[in-house]
Amino acid sequence: MTHTLALLLWAAAALAFLAGLPQLGWAILAIVMLNAAFSFWQEDRAGEVVRALRRRMPLAARVLRDGVEHRAAASELVPGDVIVLRHGDRVPADARVLVDSGLRLDYSILTGESEPVPRSAGSGGATELADSANCVLAGTTVMEGSAEAVVFATGVGTVFGGVAALTQGLRLESSPLQKELGATARTIAVVAVVVGLICIGGGAISERLSQRDSLIFGLGILVALIPEGLLPTVSLSLAMGVQRMAGRHAIVKRLSSVETLGCTSVICTDKTGTITTSEMTVHEVWAGPHVVTVTGGDSLRGSLKEGGESINDAKPASLEMLLRCAVLCNDGIPPHPHRRRAGLGDPLDEALLVLAIKAGVDPDDERHVWPRLREFPFDPVRRRMSAIHANDGRQWIFVKGGPGEVLARCSHEVADHAPSTLGESRRGDTGADGRRVSARDAAAGAGVPATCRRRVAENRRRS
Repeated sequence: MTHTLALLLWAAAALAFLAGLPQLGWAILAIVMLNAAFSFWQEDRAGEVVRALRRRMPLAARVLRDGVEHRAAASELVPGDVIVLRHGDRVPADARVLVDSGLRLDYSILTGESEPVPRSAGSGGATELADSANCVLAGTTVMEGSAEAVVFATGVGTVFGGVAALTQGLRLESSPLQKELGATARTIAVVAVVVGLICIGGGAISERLSQRDSLIFGLGILVALIPEGLLPTVSLSLAMGVQRMAGRHAIVKRLSSVETLGCTSVICTDKTGTITTSEMTVHEVWAGPHVVTVTGGDSLRGSLKEGGESINDAKPASLEMLLRCAVLCNDGIPPHPHRRRAGLGDPLDEALLVLAIKAGVDPDDERHVWPRLREFPFDPVRRRMSAIHANDGRQWIFVKGGPGEVLARCSHEVADHAPSTLGESRRGDTGADGRRVSARDAAAGAGVPATCRRRVAENRRRS
């Protein structure tokens, strides 16, 4: 409505009414209103996509209330709440650490440094919150360990909220195309006014037209020189660019941004974690002699199939134990059954919980039957995570980690019935395509089905 060309058209419509040309005046007004409505609709569609992405990845938190761990929206946190942080969690608010177990966080979103930062309970020893050893800040991610912390700042009161407030204060600059159109509109306006005045003066001086007819003639020439179709033509061209970008899965919120992107010759991006959805999905499961396909993609709906037939109701013993380990050696909170994903925790933990749900296993019931006694968080040196659970008076340890590290510490395997001794020959057998690999080779991904190896090789080529 306030674009330079639109202002020029407003003036042209007013002059058309003054010159006694109401049809032309209404036509020009209709062009301006239609163009404004179309631009609003196009940008609102892009805004809706952005809002849908925000709804798709809601920020939740683990909160201790009355001594019980609950899932709560980050927006519901208040100072004084005690939050629980585990591997893969994003810190929902600024908090002071009360209890920790080898806590290390990724502060790159605030500092740009990718090296994990240790945090522990006790004295902070620094005046700045970002450097305080006993404070965790909103927006950072737990890389290792776990902790309990008390919230002291939320929302815009956090350090990350202050950074967001600075970005909101930036002045929106015009795109190169908008600047060129503004200069063009001013040039057209000057030319039209000069030619119109010449026509008015020429008619009056020649005395062939009355002053009224000279004025009407000059105003008509002035309006005729203003290109009414330029504004909608530009908007439609930009809209076509937006549609082409949408076909390539790119979201353009403002029409003028399409032309700005077209002028770009160099694109600088940060690490991939800032531009991806941070989701993982299980497609295949290898349990002993069984290679199982997981259907449903990244949704919660799906099942486990072997040879094209569902095995949810008759799962092999090896698969049963694997699913139990996936649920128990896991710090994630199961996704809501009526949502697409929306779990809480590390992407790998969430993917394993989704796998269990597709197989008909209830993670909450499984954890109730197998209470956890102690946890050993994932360590990059050990390359594995361990959790001790109790059941029927016995203690079990469930482990997940790199194939080489896990295989090297296994003495037995579960096939379809009772556990059997895992000898060296079997330890190096893939069991899927007949190839034999050592435990060292297994760490490099050799001890997996051929389809999985192809995916790994493809990802490495892309990297």
